[in-house]
Amino acid sequence: MSEIKRTDNFNIKFTPPSSLPDKKSNEVLPHTVPQDKAEVAGKKDWTVLVYFDGQNDLRKYAVKNMLDMEKVGSTDKVNLVSQFDTGLRGTRGLPAGASRFYVTKGGGERITSKPLENLGQVDSASPKILKDFLAWGMKKFPARNYLVIVNDHGGGALGAITDRGEESDGQYMPLPPMAKAVRDAEAEAGVNKNNVMAGFDACMMSAAEVGAEFKGAAKYILGSEDSLGENGFSYDDIAKKLNSTGTDVKDPLRDAGEYIVKNQPLDSYNTVTLSLIDEKAAGRLTHAVGELSKAILNNTEDLKVLKETIRKSQRLDQVENGKVYVNFRDLADISKNIAKNSNVKDEKIKEAAARVEKAVIDAVIYERHEGQNLDEVHGMNIYAPLTEKGLHPRGYESFKPSALEFEKESSWFKALKRVIES
Repeated sequence: MSEIKRTDNFNIKFTPPSSLPDKKSNEVLPHTVPQDKAEVAGKKDWTVLVYFDGQNDLRKYAVKNMLDMEKVGSTDKVNLVSQFDTGLRGTRGLPAGASRFYVTKGGGERITSKPLENLGQVDSASPKILKDFLAWGMKKFPARNYLVIVNDHGGGALGAITDRGEESDGQYMPLPPMAKAVRDAEAEAGVNKNNVMAGFDACMMSAAEVGAEFKGAAKYILGSEDSLGENGFSYDDIAKKLNSTGTDVKDPLRDAGEYIVKNQPLDSYNTVTLSLIDEKAAGRLTHAVGELSKAILNNTEDLKVLKETIRKSQRLDQVENGKVYVNFRDLADISKNIAKNSNVKDEKIKEAAARVEKAVIDAVIYERHEGQNLDEVHGMNIYAPLTEKGLHPRGYESFKPSALEFEKESSWFKALKRVIES
């Protein structure tokens, strides 16, 4: 049996997860909301909106995640809402195509929540499909706080969500239209981004490029700096936490985000790299990276030293054996190493690098990393290939560096190209 990480090219051994429950539970949690009471007057404390793209090799793990949601179900405090795309064939109680659910308590081996809508065959990597689901969920199930979760493959700067159905080209949804989909949904539903946390149950999404792109889309961003194991988030644990949060909590979004980071289970390699990012501070980080890029572009003498310094900095996804994901590195470690390198002669570069390191520390509200070869992980990656081919990776044609808000504001890839050519 093989583990499938939430990137799109893993195939490595793992210890199988514990088996799913073998009996349907009839137990009812206090305040559990039955299906016919799904639409209630007023706002609940939370609406959790989970976007499952099951048209790829993560399908069975996504089903397990939704079964975990049914272990708790929606309550009088928390709406659990999902869209699940199974493609041409249904599975484990899920119908074929993309369906929208108000998740109710189940507890067995099959999904028992009844679909509120069936959309038929769709391309779940389409920004419009994502936007329509989020706008529908926010309007139909209003709440004081929203946790939006993308459950699929992820690739940081490269994007996330890959649909292998006939309706799709199989490419990642790029970051710019993804973030726009969230902003447009909020605008349509009349939701303030300060009431939203964007979570990525996907690999590599705690990234400087993600933080820049999601400006104005969410108050906080929750994601993994490195790979995330196939089992993903612990949805039943998250639901229980949200139900137990008191009204006296000053910042429920931050409280929930920190809880998820602290309690994320280790993957089959006994590793975890999960972070909670402040959206405003991520914007300041983009500016700091821009100052570093400017200093690099004005330099001619230190480029080879910078290239070697970046190469030796904390690399992520090391089991990828030379594939594209080895081009992700820890941004704080890159910056620290440049700032402290006596072979870098340009003081402007070193000073700018030190400011980037500080900006990362400010942007990462809380991070947790455990596992081997992760000593210099600080909570946020950046795409830092050191070859021209890496700037245009094969199989990721939807990745356009110049289209990223991060690049428009920081010129990082322009500076990196200068380093590559040295």
